[in-house]
Amino acid sequence: KGEVISAQKAACIVRGIKLDYEIERMKKACAVTQEIFDAAKDFIKPGMNCQDVYKFFNDEVERRKVGLSWPASCNPGVFSGYGCPSGHMGAPDWIIKKGDLVNIDFGILVDGYGSDIQRMYYILNDGETDAPEDIKKAFYAVRDGIAMAAKALVPGVTGLEVDTVARQYITSLGYADWNAALGHQLGKYAHDGGPLLGPEKPRYNRDELIRTPLKEGYVFTLEPGVPTRCGRIGIEEDAVVREGGAQFLLEPQQELYLIKA
Repeated sequence: KGEVISAQKAACIVRGIKLDYEIERMKKACAVTQEIFDAAKDFIKPGMNCQDVYKFFNDEVERRKVGLSWPASCNPGVFSGYGCPSGHMGAPDWIIKKGDLVNIDFGILVDGYGSDIQRMYYILNDGETDAPEDIKKAFYAVRDGIAMAAKALVPGVTGLEVDTVARQYITSLGYADWNAALGHQLGKYAHDGGPLLGPEKPRYNRDELIRTPLKEGYVFTLEPGVPTRCGRIGIEEDAVVREGGAQFLLEPQQELYLIKA
């Protein structure tokens, strides 16, 4: 005759706190993911279709005999240049051009645990040896917002507080607010449930999502993004909640990957 209550809170903690062996598996997944991103530096060329790059990534997944941390229909997401359709949609039929940013959102499974990472490439235009200054500044705004959020990602903080750190910094530099959360939990799948790092927007504004104190061992993505004249800049890093600030599972991207024509 006792009260029936939800096990959601307990399940979120059990699922969310990653043990050391789980963290090591996730680090391995992140390392293999980065290897594929690095291999793509020699593959991506102007004149290619985003769908060619999508196929390259999935061929690498098959060759390495690893899994995908979300469905192949939209993994990876490959988006190039201003006006390119983007979001959780895979790769549109869209040509990569000189002067374009290329944003790739990709995640794999290794030994039952996943990664979820975004990396940024810039296709050098004729006569260029580096990306334009305004594009680099936008990249650095996102990169530095992630670093600030990681320092704030400690046990006991709420997801709203961490999201606010990155969002206020990036928008204070004059960049547009983004419509998504700063990050979500990662584990056996790319979107692993439980509390997230989110703003007080209607889709997230629930206590169990953004106002629940976070536990040491939770793993989150950190993924702000801003639009530019050359396409969207979106960097995504994976980090585990630790005393003194989050520990990245993979070395964060510090500079744009430059692609010569």
